Amino acid sequence: MDEVYTYNFLHPWLSTGLLTSMGDKWSRKLLTPTFHFSILTEFLEVMNEQAEVLVEKLDKEAGKGPFNCFNHVTLCALDIIYETAMGKKIYAQSNYDSEYVRCVYKMSDIITRRQRMPWFWHYFFYNYFGEGWEHNRSLKVLHSFTSNVNHQSIKKGLLTIYLCFTVVPVDGFKVPKGANAIILPYSLHHDPRHFPQPEDFRPERFLPENCVGRHPYAFIPFSAGLRNCIGQRFAVMEEKVILASILRYFNMEACQKREDLNPLGELILRPENGIWIKL
Repeated sequence: MDEVYTYNFLHPWLSTGLLTSMGDKWSRKLLTPTFHFSILTEFLEVMNEQAEVLVEKLDKEAGKGPFNCFNHVTLCALDIIYETAMGKKIYAQSNYDSEYVRCVYKMSDIITRRQRMPWFWHYFFYNYFGEGWEHNRSLKVLHSFTSNVNHQSIKKGLLTIYLCFTVVPVDGFKVPKGANAIILPYSLHHDPRHFPQPEDFRPERFLPENCVGRHPYAFIPFSAGLRNCIGQRFAVMEEKVILASILRYFNMEACQKREDLNPLGELILRPENGIWIKL
């Protein structure tokens, strides 16, 4: 399989893991046992501990009106993935302005911008006229951290859990060799052919009796097939722990309408103006 060119911009940071490797090099056999449910339960302690930190931070906002919760939740997820993946605390929630945390966000923004600017795809132009210097400075910080961690004990080989939204086959179309096919799950999940009134919040869509006849790949939050997200059990367990922790302490009220969210397609999907709630 020819390499997806835009993935090249991820290689300096993420190397060739589950997301970016192609052909014979791509393999998940060694990592699959890591995500067995009996092993994942060992990470519940970390998830609960970091969820408690999140609740403490949210408690300072309770009763004070609307606030943006997006960064709070993101930093909690960052703390969880690094402690479970690398066995090292980075204290992102308590030290959100640390150089490492800033560089994680900065690299995501830099890579996204470069992918959209073909005139900077060539390294010469990027380094001399683009953000090459800032890219390399952030990369040095990130790799320095990773190198230090690699000399310590890494728990259960969970290092690549976040390298899983993937390339899937396209059926029924002739795709020229070397072409890049982009799957847009957001558009797929809002297709009225599969989900009538897609903007309405209707959880009953996913009751077993309402899924009869629906294409099995109509809803792929963790992709599907051989290259589906290897960390989906981890992700769902993390979501349950964090939500249960929040809802035990607070009543929550949304402060935005659906049209106010305006999702942005970056390396991940982000709300342009955050997520505003009351507690």
